[in-house]
Amino acid sequence: IQRFQAQSAVVEKVSPLIFGVDERVRIREGSFGGFAGTVTKSDDAMGWRTVEVNVFGRETPINLHVDMLESV
Repeated sequence: IQRFQAQSAVVEKVSPLIFGVDERVRIREGSFGGFAGTVTKSDDAMGWRTVEVNVFGRETPINLHVDMLESV
């Protein structure tokens, strides 16, 4: 139960104003680190954003936590 409460507390710290829909962002880490894209969906409760990036000439949606993003 304590582990769940600790995870819940972390989620509550995510501001819904960070990286809103249609905002340009850059991915900081992971397989797509360095790619820039546009936020298309926002899950404020969990702190996730769906970012569309151009991969091989196609817009590809990627689900990322806000910790993995930075403003462009």
